Amino acid sequence: MSDSTKTAAQQLQDSLAQGLKPAIEAAKDGIDWNYVAILAGIMLFTGILGGLANSLNTKKEERDYLRSVLLGLVATLTIPLFLKIVDSNLIANSGELDNYSFFVFAGFCVLAAFYAINFLKASPHAYSRT
Repeated sequence: MSDSTKTAAQQLQDSLAQGLKPAIEAAKDGIDWNYVAILAGIMLFTGILGGLANSLNTKKEERDYLRSVLLGLVATLTIPLFLKIVDSNLIANSGELDNYSFFVFAGFCVLAAFYAINFLKASPHAYSRT
């Protein structure tokens, strides 16, 4: 390898290390995996529940349970992004395991899953306004 290639490679490695520094520091501080598991469980359960409710809300001939459940899960997985964009602190404080916050979060997830098609179609427009 020439010196210029080493320099470019070293520069790339250094810039990647600088970009990953906040993530590395956060990992050193520790992630509350119990809290993450609770939120993931809420999103999984509410995505399935909302997707099934959505499919039952359609005409019998047009029902597609798998499609509804998958869209419900996708919609619930976008809820943390939505909450971050609107600057909500609902799920930001993992040290405070507040049952009320979990119920509110679950309510958002169920609504997103039930109205998955509308939620996912409207989301890019709503996000771009901020």
